[in-house]
Amino acid sequence: MFAATTDSMLGVALAKIGKIGAGLRQIEDVIARRDGEGTRIAADWVRLYLCTIYLQFLSGEGDAPLKVLLCNFGALTGVRCP
Repeated sequence: MFAATTDSMLGVALAKIGKIGAGLRQIEDVIARRDGEGTRIAADWVRLYLCTIYLQFLSGEGDAPLKVLLCNFGALTGVRCP
C-alpha cells in the first residue's frame, strides 16, 4: 500500500509542477501495476487520485501560465476529448 501511495504521489507532483502528460502516465502505470499485482484496493485509491486531477482540469481551477498550457496541449486535449 505504501508503494502505491509513493508512486502515485510522484504522478500527482509531476502534474502539479506542469508536467501533466508525464504525471498522468505515471499514475496510469501505477494503476496497471497494482491491478497486475492483484491489489485492487490500492489501484482503486490511485484511481481516486487520477479522478481528482481530471476534475481539477475540467473545472478550470487554478491559474496556469501559457507556457505550461502549450507544453501540455496534447495531454489536456486528451482529458477534455477522450
